[in-house]
Formats: sequence, C-alpha cells, structure tokens
Amino acid sequence: MATARTKRRQRAPQDPAPKPANAQAARIEWIAGIASAAIVLGVMGFLAFEAVVKSGGIADLAVTELDRSMTQAGLAVTFEIRNAGHAAAAAVEVAGVPPLEGGSGQIVIDYIPAGASRTATLIFPRETPPEEIEVHVIGYSDP
Repeated sequence: MATARTKRRQRAPQDPAPKPANAQAARIEWIAGIASAAIVLGVMGFLAFEAVVKSGGIADLAVTELDRSMTQAGLAVTFEIRNAGHAAAAAVEVAGVPPLEGGSGQIVIDYIPAGASRTATLIFPRETPPEEIEVHVIGYSDP
C-alpha cells in the first residue's frame, strides 16, 4: 500500500504588537515616547538636586506679628511663624512676654515644614499694654 505523506504547513508566528498603519503614526509614537522619557528624567534630576542641595541644615524660624486686638478673652496677639530653613521644626515653642509682671503667654506649634509658615494667637489679660508685648521663639526639636 502506498502511503501518502502530507506536508503540514507551518504557520508564521503571530506578531504580538500590532504595527502602525502608516509612518506618521510611528513618528507620533516616537515623539510621545521621547517626551515622556524627558519628563521622567527631568523629575528625577530635580529630586536628586533637591536631595543634595537642601539636605541637612537647621530650621530658620522668624516671628512676624500680624494683628493685636481686644477680644472678650483679653488682648489677642496674632502672629505668623515662618520656617525659611532647609529643615523641619517640631514642637516649636513661642512665647509672648509682656513688660508687666504676671507671666507670659506660650504656645506650642506641632510641626513647621521647611519653607512653610503657621499662624497662631496668644491671649493676654485685658490690662496688658498691646504695644509692649514681644513675641519670640523659645525653641524647637528635630522631628
């Protein structure tokens, strides 16, 4: 008996990524890919620069008085504390010292990041002369 051999056709492997229909689509894909890579590299470079240049240091805290007004609770002295340093400050103690005997007002601000500011208010007795109160930073701790 004669045996007939049949040849099997081999199929060409399927291409997993479809090819663009024309050259303009390929050009747009390349431009988008290059632009994306440039953005990612730019962000990585900026973060590396910030990490090297702005690491370490101390907090540079400055107090600026914003308002002094009389309230039902007493004399309210509102101030802003700004951290111009490259390090954060935690548990920032601020005191307002009146010239009269009788103590001072104190407040603790939990956290002031580098380059940020916080606003707070100290309350003093009504008889405290508003023009003679001095507000200043007592101290802080590293977070």
